[in-house]
Amino acid sequence: MGPSNHTSATEILIAEARTIAETSLYYAEVYYAAETPWFYLRYWFGIPSTILATAAGAIAFLKFPGNEVIAGSSSFLVAALSALYVALDPMAKGSAFHDLATAYEVLYHDIGFFLRFHAAYEKTPHAELRLRVQALHDRLTALQTIRLPVSARAYRIADEILAGRRNGEVKRDSKSLKQDGGNDA
Repeated sequence: MGPSNHTSATEILIAEARTIAETSLYYAEVYYAAETPWFYLRYWFGIPSTILATAAGAIAFLKFPGNEVIAGSSSFLVAALSALYVALDPMAKGSAFHDLATAYEVLYHDIGFFLRFHAAYEKTPHAELRLRVQALHDRLTALQTIRLPVSARAYRIADEILAGRRNGEVKRDSKSLKQDGGNDA
């Protein structure tokens, strides 16, 4: 059985929109946290590869016993690091996490807009509010069908961010997403 009057039905819709916002904020932070190691991985491969390649080149021109072995070994290490970098493709993986995080963040901010400008006016017909909340829910569901492997560390970071123990990536909507109109979500 549904709500008995327009106000309680509207309150239910607004509560559902806030739930969708909380979920989208959480997953935005999870995916932003998951992207970070992939972007730093390029340094873990790139810097040693550059140093080893430079050293191999310099050693190849030096005249001392065994320089060919050292230069050749360094070259093989550079090749191995390069092959691993290409196989892992950290930039593409980091970008995939970033794109998904951004999509969740956009949904979060769209819900804030909805709550400030559509749900806030009592004259908005209940049927229109219901359709808008359903559309927001459908967007969240579509995003949740995209699965990327996320580490437990990324979930812990997101939990810390939402608990206020760490700064996050998403600019929070402090007015429309809290039921009491208080502090950040």
